[in-house]
Amino acid sequence: MIVLSPTAVLELRLVFFYIDRVRNDEVRRRCGVSRSVITELDRAQLRWYGHIERMLGTRYTKQIYQGEVVGTRPIGRPKKSWLEGVQDVLNRHRIKTSINKRAVQARVMKLRDAQVECQDRARWRMVCSDLQ
Repeated sequence: MIVLSPTAVLELRLVFFYIDRVRNDEVRRRCGVSRSVITELDRAQLRWYGHIERMLGTRYTKQIYQGEVVGTRPIGRPKKSWLEGVQDVLNRHRIKTSINKRAVQARVMKLRDAQVECQDRARWRMVCSDLQ
């Protein structure tokens, strides 16, 4: 009798789904996975952003994150920065800010709001886990 690990079983299921040309939503549903790969990557990016923002300024990771590149840029459109990618994640998932309690309608979180909100680790963990 051959004993397969749960990962091997999942891989075999995915191979058969690929042969049958089943859509990604259906594969996720059959395998019991609720989030897409993109959502998981967005979630990881937000978690890392919160981690870096809470770091002490003396750590090399924080210094590199806050650093400015000196020199000339190549011709053409500038590449998107990592922080612009974080802002895209906030916009794409329409994450609302909870800073202004008196506002009639909550607005989509901006980076400066995220800097404040990620200081509260429990709140930021809820923001990251609520991505759909």
